[in-house]
Amino acid sequence: MKGWKQDILAILILAVVIHFIALWATPRFVEGMVEKGMLTKEGCKLNTICYRDINVAGIDEIPMANPDSLFSHLVYDVSKESLRIHLTVPDTDMYWSFSLYARNLDNYYVLNDKRLKSEYSSRGIDLVLVGPKSHYKKTSANEIMVVSPSDRGVGLIRMIVADRYSAKGIEEMRELKKAQEMSYTK
Repeated sequence: MKGWKQDILAILILAVVIHFIALWATPRFVEGMVEKGMLTKEGCKLNTICYRDINVAGIDEIPMANPDSLFSHLVYDVSKESLRIHLTVPDTDMYWSFSLYARNLDNYYVLNDKRLKSEYSSRGIDLVLVGPKSHYKKTSANEIMVVSPSDRGVGLIRMIVADRYSAKGIEEMRELKKAQEMSYTK
């Protein structure tokens, strides 16, 4: 009888440990690997937008990516200072979005072209990303304050190119990508 109770207790403890690893540790490990890949392999810097070129089948590191997409990404750290990110949306009907992911890979914020144009009547907006313990106060009506649930995370900007074979169209999108700006704010 005593051995049976010990076996059940051991199974319950093992289940709790596996549950912890699967739900808490694994996402943080994966996000850490994503951060490391973005910062080292792609030569990006912390709190800086890194620009990628249009996807090329067979060469691109993102498997099965939409070939008409332009991506930009950033690894952020708002533990000490907030980040001001100036976002500019294409002046076309092409899809554009900005997404933020916390340290545990939760997608906690998304802004797309339709929402930006309808809610803010603008092609450009300042998004201020603050840490979970920040005391930042909004300074203008044309500013979105987003509180990150973690001090570190990843941001992703996606744009769809209307004609991937049009050199002029691709160059316009590349210039627009570089119009996204970042700065520190107090």
